[in-house]
Amino acid sequence: CEKAEQILQKMLESPTTGPRRDVLARARGLAFLRVTKAGFAFSARFGTGIVVARLPRGGWSAPSAIGTIGASFGLQMGAQVADFLVVLNTDASLRAFSEGGSVSLGAQLGAVAGPIGASREASVAAQPSAAAPVFTYSLSRGLFAGVSLEGSSINERNSVNERHYQRAGVRASELLQGLVQPMPAARSLLGA
Repeated sequence: CEKAEQILQKMLESPTTGPRRDVLARARGLAFLRVTKAGFAFSARFGTGIVVARLPRGGWSAPSAIGTIGASFGLQMGAQVADFLVVLNTDASLRAFSEGGSVSLGAQLGAVAGPIGASREASVAAQPSAAAPVFTYSLSRGLFAGVSLEGSSINERNSVNERHYQRAGVRASELLQGLVQPMPAARSLLGA
């Protein structure tokens, strides 16, 4: 939760690459990930984070732990750490995170870079009927360059959720529907 709050703060402080407030105001959910990528020709990436959902009665759900893993092949080399804010714009994109299993942002949800600035093009793209299911924002540290073919997935981390909520069998669907109360560790993030 602290890592997610730091990611949100960094994104909001970045006027050129961060999300606009109106995009966040319409979000059905938010996912926060910190991902490490390293390699030469072959690369691997892994990361952890959480996802929260906007509740119908107002406020945000208890966070659900997620993890990502991926690999790529191509002309590439280096290492980097990237923080991602994924804005879930539709109920379907939110459901993809609450049904367990894995989510492939590129293939299943059509992730696009979020609208930035105040241009006419960005204003049109930000209309609810025209919005992509997912907007992604990222800030990276390190050096990684190249062209590659990549594959990755995001998975629910059941064991982390069970330990955090001290409840055997707790599922992302329960958390993201607001059926489980957030733990005190999430208060600051949910307030932000």
